[in-house]
Amino acid sequence: MMSNSLKFPWKEPADYGALQPLQEGICWLRLPLPFALDHINVWLLESSSGWSLVDTGIRRDEVKQLWKQLLGGVMKEKPLEQILVTHFHPDHFGLSGWLQQQTGAVVRMTEVEWQRGVKLKGDVDSVLFNQQIDLYRNHGLDESWCQRLEARGNPYPHNVSFPPAEIKPLTEHGSVEMGDDSWQVIIVTGHAPGQACLYQPETGILIAGDQILPTITPNVTLTADRADGDPLGDYLGSLKLLSILPDETLVLPSHGLPFYGLRQRISEIEIHHQERFDQLTALCEQPRSAGEVLEALFPRTLDIHQIMFAMGEAISHLVFLHQADHLLKIEDGGVIRYHHC
Repeated sequence: MMSNSLKFPWKEPADYGALQPLQEGICWLRLPLPFALDHINVWLLESSSGWSLVDTGIRRDEVKQLWKQLLGGVMKEKPLEQILVTHFHPDHFGLSGWLQQQTGAVVRMTEVEWQRGVKLKGDVDSVLFNQQIDLYRNHGLDESWCQRLEARGNPYPHNVSFPPAEIKPLTEHGSVEMGDDSWQVIIVTGHAPGQACLYQPETGILIAGDQILPTITPNVTLTADRADGDPLGDYLGSLKLLSILPDETLVLPSHGLPFYGLRQRISEIEIHHQERFDQLTALCEQPRSAGEVLEALFPRTLDIHQIMFAMGEAISHLVFLHQADHLLKIEDGGVIRYHHC
């Protein structure tokens, strides 16, 4: 979902592991990911006393080596004082405990995200993971996919080092000092239960995490432990919180390039989801499960990593339409289907 209306001040990123200055005291660092989405952006802010880091990268030896080079190189004159984690997903949270051990930095994130990360890191026997697969099975995912996912097990513990032993929580309407500025904490939901975005009103910069990305939309998944929820409704509601910020805000996303055009991008994301709603409403003229609409929603070939995201997206859209009274929910033979009212 590429936008032609956004403005990109930087046309390309620096190499992995190289600091790219954005303005005085703020640097952009790109780290590799072993997925089709092959990178994450993290942000380093320098003050007179030390560094603040937003997000850490995934647990991989290659990423640890990049951090060792940075800490012993361009960052060595000042300590890493604090690590802010936007949310619990492995590319953001993965090395937070390891970096805390290496540097003594304070880790800051919302309590709900920390607890979720700790819980999933402990799921070495895939009990929680298999509950999610059962949810997908109930929503019509083909049994061959379910068995492949169960055989693979939960990848989360492998992708996250030991979690931070303790955190200093970020709270809604709170603030945090980074660089030489005070940043407002904005808590958003949907993609994760308590993702923290950070906004600096004087400089007009928003560190957006995964909430707003320039060319793709973040995954929104119904999870087994919140099976009665409406994550897509939560996500779209959280977009409204950010839409009141000035349109000239510089958005620093976790994936893709920094950009201007916040409100335009929010509008594009809302249109994208409305198109999905219209497509699903038409597909559900006959009762359909999430598994039965996957091919129409995602006509490309999906790998074992992508199938989970795709299934989560399909379910969350159908649940939104059901809770908005646009689709009836039908349970028959252990499979949940949805039918246009």
